Amino acid sequence: MNTAIKNPDLAVVIGRVQLPHKGHSTLFAEALKRAPRLLVVLGSAWRARDTRNPFNAAEREQMVLAGLPAADRERVSFLPVRDYFDDARWDAAVLKGVKGVQGMTHHSDKVVLVGFKKDSTSDYLDHFPGWGLHEVTPTVDIDATSLRKVFFEDKASDGKLAVLGNYVEPGVLAYLKA
Repeated sequence: MNTAIKNPDLAVVIGRVQLPHKGHSTLFAEALKRAPRLLVVLGSAWRARDTRNPFNAAEREQMVLAGLPAADRERVSFLPVRDYFDDARWDAAVLKGVKGVQGMTHHSDKVVLVGFKKDSTSDYLDHFPGWGLHEVTPTVDIDATSLRKVFFEDKASDGKLAVLGNYVEPGVLAYLKA
């Protein structure tokens, strides 16, 4: 369901982005079409590295930026948010962070949340009734869990990079190679 916000000041994409892939790229591109600025809320920030969260927030920022066209990079900022396991506290942290973004201090600023409802883990898209919502239809069948498995478990370096190259932007692949 889309709830219209005319001329939003800011688009927000929320995700763990634990290996940015072309599905994320679709969300970022849609968000940048809808608003002059994009804020990527990086969930699970400051968690200890594990198989589900192998990259820290700074690494995810670098990969997201590497996957964007150079002309769009200055329009993107990031908000790392920790896990609270309590929707009300997590929602409050996101709202506070968005209000604290440079230039977004006035209550009248218009925000559109851009996302994809894939399953019950996407219920956060309904947590911000004061914002517009733009739902995106996925253009590629992909999930970061499978990509992490290829990247971390496949022994053949060239083979795994060839597979990943089909699902991540060239800049992200270059980051992973490095």
